Amino acid sequence: MAAKRYTDEYLIEEVNRITKVLGRPPIGAASEFPGVGAATKSFGSWEEFLNAAGLSLVAPEGEGQEIKERYIKEAKEIIRILGRTPKMTDFDDYRIVKYYFGSWQDFKDSWEK
Repeated sequence: MAAKRYTDEYLIEEVNRITKVLGRPPIGAASEFPGVGAATKSFGSWEEFLNAAGLSLVAPEGEGQEIKERYIKEAKEIIRILGRTPKMTDFDDYRIVKYYFGSWQDFKDSWEK
């Protein structure tokens, strides 16, 4: 068996450092957290890894209101300009949308109000 490339302690310290830089936890993409594969392998899933680091997949209530408003505006513009319901692929990374809204359905409900 090959030795671990990263220790669990290092991965947790690094995710907390990156969280401070981003202003939110990384979304589980290698572009935001290069150790994503090691973290999910070591902790079983991205969610379990974030939990071990004291972080969450979903923003606390009230966090990122300005960002949420921007996403809702973008969704309404897609509807207005393209005449169709926005898709996950219309956004840079739908996992960021899910972080702030909790789920794609909650995001969809927010622009339909």
